[in-house]
Amino acid sequence: MATDIKLDESQVTIEAFTFKVEGADLKLDCPERRSGAGGEHRRALVHGPGDALVLNWAGDYTGGVYLNGRTFALGDVAVNTGKWPSNVRAPDGRVEPLAVTPTAVEMVPVGEELTRLRGELAVLREIVETLKLHSSIRADATHYTQTDWRWCERCSNLNFGPNIVRSVCPVDKKPHVIARSGVYTLFPHRSRFPGQSGWGWCNKCQGLCHGSGAQTGLCPAGGAHDRTDSPDYIMMSVENQKGPAAKDFKTQDNWRWCNRCCGLFHAGTPGTCPAPGGGPHNPSGSGNYLLQC
Repeated sequence: MATDIKLDESQVTIEAFTFKVEGADLKLDCPERRSGAGGEHRRALVHGPGDALVLNWAGDYTGGVYLNGRTFALGDVAVNTGKWPSNVRAPDGRVEPLAVTPTAVEMVPVGEELTRLRGELAVLREIVETLKLHSSIRADATHYTQTDWRWCERCSNLNFGPNIVRSVCPVDKKPHVIARSGVYTLFPHRSRFPGQSGWGWCNKCQGLCHGSGAQTGLCPAGGAHDRTDSPDYIMMSVENQKGPAAKDFKTQDNWRWCNRCCGLFHAGTPGTCPAPGGGPHNPSGSGNYLLQC
């Protein structure tokens, strides 16, 4: 389009596709609207150090900055810091607590702040999951029980149901399929039935695994299993349920330990192991474990 500058009694009109100002400061100053406020400058926009765009440089506008719209693009935003005044009103009379007492200008890197907040939320979710796990343990006189463990029909792993929405199936990294699962009960900390200790809950994949350290095996969520803050689960097996203290409730057998990922799975459907190379779980060396159902 053609460019033109038009002058009349009250305004200057610039007709152009792009209006370029080769300078650092854009000042807007109407003496009638200062309301008695002093100050030499009224710098509305400033091309600041570090190639930053700053509104109301150094708090030149003592009444603060009003943002009447509600749509913002994410990026680095410059804001004035200070206390929110309680008696500032917009031109239409509404109270608008959007002006701030001018002080130094602080650069707020929104992207970095969002990353920090996501990290804090992840930590809080882990704390909530751990609390759910421990709060579901029931203490009886001779043993402890914890119900609501579920089987995934695709990967065949056992997972803690209340937290299962935070875990993914190693088959395709989608949610576990537990519609056909029974509700299984485990024995954390103490059991009146003989069994094998050293089993733990992984706070990453929500599955049950066995190993000699806090981090063992290969987790579907990536890396090693993390059994931090897990109870010590005692697993019954066919091999250790032949004495006088044998089980007196309904159980399901053929649960096995995978020697590749260290997780517990049901051998009726070998499932998919998260170890490199994929393929089915490998039960070689495992006992035949029993789960209360």
